[in-house]
Amino acid sequence: QRRVHGEVLKKYSTPEYTLHELKPEDYDKGFFELLGQLTAGNKLAKEEFLQILNETHQNPGHVIIVAEDTKSGKVIAAGTAFVERKMIRGGSTACHIEDVVVDRRLRGKGLGKVILEALLEIASQLSLIHISEPTRQAEISYAVFCLKKKKHIS
Repeated sequence: QRRVHGEVLKKYSTPEYTLHELKPEDYDKGFFELLGQLTAGNKLAKEEFLQILNETHQNPGHVIIVAEDTKSGKVIAAGTAFVERKMIRGGSTACHIEDVVVDRRLRGKGLGKVILEALLEIASQLSLIHISEPTRQAEISYAVFCLKKKKHIS
């Protein structure tokens, strides 16, 4: 599964940033500082981060991706996708996309959309039977949010 993800992430990478799955080195490249722009929370100790990362990598239905600035080496965007097996819809699966965040200095340049598109493509590579409507609407909601932020509409 991870090999498929690598091809998808390479496809969405540019000379300005590379997309990859979250890796141990990202702990020191500003990953938690970036998440702090999304929500308040405590930075995990490195050992706990590594344990959770290992668990995530062992689950092919749980993917955390980041965009790394090619000049600074800092993590500048991130997003998570995970698969849930449903008790309804005949036991089908649904994909949830969460925690999409772009560094505040780089917002409005389409990087959030790139993260969403990459996560949706990864979800389709996992042969999901059903992508939940909230996930399907994620791009629209994200675009509306960005537009409101840009125009300061509440």
